[in-house]
Amino acid sequence: MANPLRVGIIGASAEDGWARDGHVPAVQALDGLELVAVATNGRKTADAAARAFGVEGFASGLELIRSPDIDVVTVATRVADHRALVLAALKAGRHLYSEWPLGAGWDETDAMAAAADRAGVHTAIGLQLRESPAARRARALIASGTIGRVLGVSVQSATAGFGPDVAATFLDLEAPEAFANLVTIQGAHTIDLAIAVAGGIAEADAPAMARYPETRAGDTGERRPRTRG
Repeated sequence: MANPLRVGIIGASAEDGWARDGHVPAVQALDGLELVAVATNGRKTADAAARAFGVEGFASGLELIRSPDIDVVTVATRVADHRALVLAALKAGRHLYSEWPLGAGWDETDAMAAAADRAGVHTAIGLQLRESPAARRARALIASGTIGRVLGVSVQSATAGFGPDVAATFLDLEAPEAFANLVTIQGAHTIDLAIAVAGGIAEADAPAMARYPETRAGDTGERRPRTRG
């Protein structure tokens, strides 16, 4: 077999997070990929992650990107950090996987997409629902006409997140400028899945409602108003 692609994951904490729970085990389980490095935002946490995952640890994402031993960079950090890391990885000629949302708004996202085109490397964005076996099967059934002509689609999407209780780990998501909220995460993943399965959206009507206008924040349960931005 050809040499595996060497993957470095930025944002892989040993304590918690999507990188630890999703990215690390996926890379370790897939043939053709080898997890060789992780990066956090400091030396102490980088060392803890290195011990937890048995790979090299970097104290910043930019340090990982500069390593000559990385083929693929995964950006699994806060959205606010994506632009600098994505552009640095593309400039370094690394293949790139970025978590969704890619950027904090259209301008950032468009700039990164243009840089990716110029870089000529392989890129992917973490809209992973479209590649689930169930979604691919449903898409095939619709495309083949097996279930007849599809006239409409009804979608329900539930989440355990963004409720009235917000853990300390996720308090930063409550700020509108974080660009990581119920609409940009849960909503966008759901819409992308619907498009992937049933095709493009001709019309959309999206009234907004704050179901939980007040939250209980962190370990203290302090009551705070939820800012919709």
